[in-house]
Amino acid sequence: MQNQTIETAWTDALTRYQRHAAQRVSASTLRARMGRLRRLAADVGRVPGAVTGDRFESWAAGLPCSLTTTGEYVQAARSFFAWAVSAGIAGESPVPSAVAQSRYLISDQWADALASFERAQRAARIAPQTMRRRLQHLKRFASEVGCPPWHVAPEDFGAWIVGQGDGARHAAARDSLRAFYGWAASGGRVAADPTAEPNRRGMALGVPESWGIELRAWQRWMNAHGTARLTIELRAAHLATFARAHASVHPFGIESDDVFDYMAGKQWAKETRRSQRASLRSFYRWARESGRSTVDPTELIPRVKAAEPVARPASDAEYVSAVQRARDPRWALALRMACELGMRRGEVAQAHSSDVLHDDVGRASLLVHGKGGKERRVPVPANLAAAIARNGQGYLFPARDGGHLTPRHLGKQVSKLLPQGVTMHALRHAFATRVYNVNRDVFALQQLLGHASAGTTQRYVKVSDDRMRELVEAVAW
Repeated sequence: MQNQTIETAWTDALTRYQRHAAQRVSASTLRARMGRLRRLAADVGRVPGAVTGDRFESWAAGLPCSLTTTGEYVQAARSFFAWAVSAGIAGESPVPSAVAQSRYLISDQWADALASFERAQRAARIAPQTMRRRLQHLKRFASEVGCPPWHVAPEDFGAWIVGQGDGARHAAARDSLRAFYGWAASGGRVAADPTAEPNRRGMALGVPESWGIELRAWQRWMNAHGTARLTIELRAAHLATFARAHASVHPFGIESDDVFDYMAGKQWAKETRRSQRASLRSFYRWARESGRSTVDPTELIPRVKAAEPVARPASDAEYVSAVQRARDPRWALALRMACELGMRRGEVAQAHSSDVLHDDVGRASLLVHGKGGKERRVPVPANLAAAIARNGQGYLFPARDGGHLTPRHLGKQVSKLLPQGVTMHALRHAFATRVYNVNRDVFALQQLLGHASAGTTQRYVKVSDDRMRELVEAVAW
C-alpha cells in the first residue's frame, strides 16, 4: 500500500511537472529529462516531498554512468525540485545549488559558438543585414532549445521550426539555422547536420528515445576522435538498426546473449558481418570506457575472419555499354571516375571541383579523399579532366541540402546502368586489372588505389587466362 502511495505521488507530480516544462524546453529535451526523473522516482523509495539531501546524494553517487551523464541526471532533478518547491509539493530542494563558475554553462557554449559563426560570416563577406537576421534567429533558438549547440538533434530543430509559423518567417528561420549548422558540419564541429533534410527511410524508422541520446553522444565522441565522416555515418546506421531491434530495453541493459542472438539471426556476407561487429564493439567499448556502462556485452563476440576477396572486374564491353546508356552526364562522369581512376563510390561522391590540381605544365591530378581520412593524388587524363571541368564549381555530385550525394545513392544510380550483379566497385577492379597488365608494378598500383598494403592490391587484380597459359607454356618441358 505504501509503495502504491509513493508511486501515485510521483506519477501525479511528474505529470504536472511535464505540463509545466513543456512550455519551456524542446520536446526531445523534455523526453530525456522525464526519463531521468522516472528513474529517480523508481529508485529513491520516498514521495517527492520526503526526499532528503543525503538520500539524493547517495542516489546520484550510485548511478552507473559517467560524470557527464550523472550531471545531466542532477540537472533534471534540480529543475524538477525547483518547480516542486514553487508548487508546494516539497518544502525545499534536496538537490545542491549549481555553482555557475564550476561548469561550462549552456548559455556560454552558445555565446562562444555564435561568436565563432559571426567571425566566419564576416570573413565570408556575408551581407551585414543577412548576418544580423541569422544571429537573431540563432539567439532565439538558443534561448528556447534547452541544450548546447553541438548536442542539438534533428527532432530539436524540427520541433522548434514548426513553432515559427508559415511563410517567410518560417523559411528565414530555417535558412538561418541551416547556415549555422552547415558551417558547423563543414568545420567538423558536429558529426551530422541536424538541419539536413532526412530521407524517407530515416523519417519512417527513427531511433528509440532511450537510444538516441547515447548514440548522439557516441557520434560526437567519434567526431572528436577524428573518425572519418563516412565511417561515422556507417557505424551510426548499424547502431540505429540494432537499436530499433531492441527498442524496449535501454542500450546499457543489453546482455551478451542479446548481441549473439541478433548477429546469429542475420544472413550477412562476411565483410558485412565484420563491419557490423566493429560498429557494435566501438559503441560498447566507448560506453564502458566513458563510465556509461559497467560491462561490455560485445566483448565475447568471436572475430570474423576477412573473406578472401576475388577480383571481379567489369568487362570492357560492360563499361562502354554503361557509359553509352547514361542519359544523365553525372552518372557518366561517375562511371568514368570509377573505371578510369579506380575510385571508390564514397570517394567519387564527395569529389569537389577544388580537388582538381594542376602542375607547372598544366597536367591535372585529383585530390582523392579516401577511407580513414587518408588523401592521395591520382593523375587525371586530359579528356576526363575536361569532363570534370564542364561539371562546374562545387561538389561534382551535389545533393539538395548543399552537400554531396551519399555513396549509397550514387552507387545505386551507377549500378542501374550496369548488368545485374555488376557493381560500381567492379569498375575499380577493372581499373586495377588494366593498370597491372601494363607493367606489373604492384606498388604504383597500390598508391593509385589508396591501399595500406600491396597484399590488398593484389586481390583486386584478375590475371587473365592467356597470361597464365603463357607462363605455363614458358616452363613446359
